[in-house]
Amino acid sequence: MPSAKSIDILIRTSYRGSLPERIERAEMAVKLADRLGDIGRAWDARMALMEAATFGGAPDKSLIAFAWLESRCELEPERFPLHDILWAYKWICAEIIEFPEISRDQIEKTVERMRVAYESHGASLRPYYAAQARIARMLDGDRDLIRKHMEKYALAARDRFADCRACETNFAAKIAVFVGDYERAHRLAEPILSGRESCAEIPHLTYGLLAVPSWEMGFADRARLYHQRGYELVRTNVDFLEGVSLHLHFALISDDEDQAVAIFKRHLSWAVDTRSAWRKLRFMGFSAALLARLQARKSRHRFHLPNAWKTDSDSAVDVTHMKKVVDAEIERLTRAMDDRNQNSWVSQSIATHLEALAR
Repeated sequence: MPSAKSIDILIRTSYRGSLPERIERAEMAVKLADRLGDIGRAWDARMALMEAATFGGAPDKSLIAFAWLESRCELEPERFPLHDILWAYKWICAEIIEFPEISRDQIEKTVERMRVAYESHGASLRPYYAAQARIARMLDGDRDLIRKHMEKYALAARDRFADCRACETNFAAKIAVFVGDYERAHRLAEPILSGRESCAEIPHLTYGLLAVPSWEMGFADRARLYHQRGYELVRTNVDFLEGVSLHLHFALISDDEDQAVAIFKRHLSWAVDTRSAWRKLRFMGFSAALLARLQARKSRHRFHLPNAWKTDSDSAVDVTHMKKVVDAEIERLTRAMDDRNQNSWVSQSIATHLEALAR
């Protein structure tokens, strides 16, 4: 039988070290605490797992841990007060959208529980409006609705549950990029670009966010600088897969084929292994554009298939083979996302990107 002491050590060490190591230790702590039937340590272990998984590129594990924590709050509210997971609702309401197996109704109910929880504790609804803006962006692509939620977000007070200044600035800039207001995105991001605001994830994500808009605005040198700085910051953490996808996009629009191929080869396994359909699809969409270009000019590039895609002993495949696999994955993912979202926004968005990047 596991000992309480061994579980405590695992929990403590789940808050330091590399993120993959933190996730592994936290998962072991959860397993041992459950085996021991120690609810208190099972709670602590899942809190550690949720944080490590959120920032370690494993949102599926974070969601599972949170579901257990939320249910425990309902079962034993005095022992496990809802207040202890209020902060985590922000992570979960961002991550839950990425999985088409989670229904639209489930997403909306989760965000509604967040609203009720925040209101019951007298907290600002600023994070709730941010969550609603993300839903409008990722499920519907509804720019008018996004703007309405962002207006409420801007008016809501910042309190102890607000994200850090850098994350909030990056979020506002990200929304501005999505709605096509590139100049405003750059103005909003100025505190980050000048170095006045930063955190563990910023400016890492901001540079990639602004590289393509800068290029399209005609600022090629600035765009290349953002790409160089940003890619260096995101290339080693699987949690930044969506950010990596933006750098693949930049390599494509700037016609840097060597860089595009290098990014594709280096990070394909990340995209294949992630359980997040959203992150996978973002990378696959730009990958399909790259492969279409290579195929059109009869490139002789060969690629190693990630283990999850291998069907035989071949060590490498040609462009045509790889494109077929990527296209099939895109079709599967877009169908699942559209079915869940109850619209065709995701598939139309992918088609628009492919058309724009066609050569």
